[in-house]
Amino acid sequence: MKTAITYDWFTGQDYKERILEVFARQFFSSDLFLLAYEDDSYLSSLGFNRIYNGKLKTREIWKNIEKFPKVLSKMNLRGYSVVTSLSCGPMHWIKKNKYSDNDLVYQIGYCFGPYPYLWDDGDADTLRSFWNRFSSNDRLEFRKLDQEYFAGIDLLLVPDNHAAEKMKEVHNRTPVILHPPVSEHIFHPRSGDKDYFIINSDIEHFRGLKPVIETFNYLNDKLIILGEGTRHDEFRELARPNISFLGYCDESERAFYLRNAIAAIVPDIRHYNHFAKEALSMGVPVLAHRHSSAAELIHSEENGVLFAEHTPDSILGAVLYALENQFDRKKIIKSAEKFNRLAFEEAFKKLIVKHLPPVLQSITKKK
Repeated sequence: MKTAITYDWFTGQDYKERILEVFARQFFSSDLFLLAYEDDSYLSSLGFNRIYNGKLKTREIWKNIEKFPKVLSKMNLRGYSVVTSLSCGPMHWIKKNKYSDNDLVYQIGYCFGPYPYLWDDGDADTLRSFWNRFSSNDRLEFRKLDQEYFAGIDLLLVPDNHAAEKMKEVHNRTPVILHPPVSEHIFHPRSGDKDYFIINSDIEHFRGLKPVIETFNYLNDKLIILGEGTRHDEFRELARPNISFLGYCDESERAFYLRNAIAAIVPDIRHYNHFAKEALSMGVPVLAHRHSSAAELIHSEENGVLFAEHTPDSILGAVLYALENQFDRKKIIKSAEKFNRLAFEEAFKKLIVKHLPPVLQSITKKK
């Protein structure tokens, strides 16, 4: 019996690749299907039998969304008994009913929430610019593909309660929550000077960055923003010199900047935020919107502070608390101990044993 893993695209090692590593160990010698990848040396080291590349350009991937269905249709999944999808985008549109004639096929999906943009997940300007090049029929077709996948999936996994609620709202599915692991060999406790606040985010309106920038324009305390996006120039022009934009940073770079951070800030209420877990693992408190994905990690000012609104006044209160109060670093680190690779891998194994049909259990990795 054969197994396959589908993944949107690979541009470098990050927290999603830590999940991929676990899937590759659990279903050893699987075939891997991607829309695009730049370098297969890392992927080849994970023990995949074959790697299929859709050959789209990774740096222009969202400019090619109209090509996704055609590329996916060429990926033949016939004969695979278990298909595991790790996706926040289109790769989960490969469906078992269409591409497999094996009655024993079982599909596992790990998704970070409803497909961005497809379900009005963004500000009006971004959505308009994204969909202007498509007809209304195109969007309906993409939504149909999305709905068909989630209707037929056997085991749906999501990273937190925030994503679970959104999947219930959009797709009427109740998923199993499985928190992604933090790379503990990178994000381990380190002492450093508490010199600035830090954000890791796409530079977009719907990420909630503008009121944070306005807050620090008033305070004049240092703020470092990691990430890139379409609103970079606009926000940089808005920001005063105490606010720095450093672009995309990988895991090691994020850990380097977290070492000297007073607190990490999570203003985004729409998407999963892994940076909060990385910050807590290093003993850095998190200031988060009460409706963000990070909110469920914060415990009554023990490891961070929740602010109520996307307003400078509300954010200011959380920032001042962090400046004026001493957090217990050991308690912060302890609150993130469960987000390690071993815990994730053991939890995933238990789910496989519980949910995978007995006739398919033999294809999983044995201890």
